[in-house]
Amino acid sequence: MSNYKVIFSKKASKDIKELTDKKRQKFKQILKTILSINPYSGKHLKGELKGLYSY
Repeated sequence: MSNYKVIFSKKASKDIKELTDKKRQKFKQILKTILSINPYSGKHLKGELKGLYSY
């Protein structure tokens, strides 16, 4: 099984930190579920971000 690294923008990181613990845990659970089903289901990015995905 491959390992993946999820990188958040500064804005997204700030927004996640502002979530309550319960909502942050739910967010992690949803993200893990989406990525475990199909890690390539996001929007394909272009230009210098080619090869990355946005969710």
